[in-house]
Amino acid sequence: MTGRLLQVLPSVLTSVGGELEVEADFYEGLRLSLESFDDVRVACPVTREIFDSGLRRSRRIKDLPDQNRIRFFPLPYAYHWRDFLRHYGM
Repeated sequence: MTGRLLQVLPSVLTSVGGELEVEADFYEGLRLSLESFDDVRVACPVTREIFDSGLRRSRRIKDLPDQNRIRFFPLPYAYHWRDFLRHYGM
């Protein structure tokens, strides 16, 4: 293993009770990436609406067994024009 992997994606994160959770199937893919990379970094917005998404099945980040090798960078949720304008000046 060597190197780092950065993935910038549509949302695979949600916040439940103030804690970040990652979509369960995406996490399984991350575990496979750890076989080839020292660490993996994921940047994506935190989804608030999970009705029709795979985020209904998620795992708390703080409970992941290999959380020391995976870093998540939550981005502002700006998919609606009001959210975009609110975060535009950041």
